[in-house]
Amino acid sequence: MYAPYWNLAESPFQNVPAPRWYHESRSHEEALARLLFVIEQRRACGLLTGVSGTGKSLLLQMLARQARRMQREVATLDMSESDSADLLWDLAGSLRLAPAPRQSERDLWRQIQDHLRASQFAHIPTVILADQAEHATPAGLATLRRLLQVSGGNGSVTLIAASRTNSGGLSSLTELADLQVEIEPLTVEDVADYIGHRMLEAGAARTVFQSCAVDVLYESSHGVPREINRLCDLCLVAAAAHELPMIDGRIVTAIVHELELAPTRESRVRVGA
Repeated sequence: MYAPYWNLAESPFQNVPAPRWYHESRSHEEALARLLFVIEQRRACGLLTGVSGTGKSLLLQMLARQARRMQREVATLDMSESDSADLLWDLAGSLRLAPAPRQSERDLWRQIQDHLRASQFAHIPTVILADQAEHATPAGLATLRRLLQVSGGNGSVTLIAASRTNSGGLSSLTELADLQVEIEPLTVEDVADYIGHRMLEAGAARTVFQSCAVDVLYESSHGVPREINRLCDLCLVAAAAHELPMIDGRIVTAIVHELELAPTRESRVRVGA
């Protein structure tokens, strides 16, 4: 564990979509604002896209927080290879309806529809956040369409779906969307801020990644946060193992080179040579 060497409370580059690690780049800020507009205006559907690893799942979590502050009821769904019955069960659970064991799909639909209509009469709009929509089955997409139909176009239900750019089911989701927002990869300035935020959140009291290291990290990761996390984590491990005081471009280059030579095995980088 390298955290004690760098005087950190924990690892700063965990690939876990936890709100405390959220860093709002300009692209993330714009995406969040536009999706909040969809919710505020009680539009039917918004679509969030971006290449894998750009932070869509984490952005949905931040959106959920904001929506609850706006007095919206929020339900979350993971669309990964789920059929209609699975999605309904997950949705009922997210809405805290406590579905009975082995409840039929028909009864689940009735229970969910009754709840959504009751929320509508109580003037409590519902926001459904569907993540991993690129993995949605045809039955799953049909379920999303049917959920939107419950509101009858009156804005009581808003769906926000997140999907990889150019994924297989994207055309079906685009047809549903009132607004489509894409998260762009980080710029080199964003990467510097992103790394600094993560290190500070983990307890860093000084700069560890030199500007030349940030430049190489940007070029090697193409500005994708998930890849930045992976490379930064390996850099911290390697530099700690060699008792180096800081991380420069040479260390990052060595990490990237080793990964290119052996992408399927754990990296053992010679940074002290």
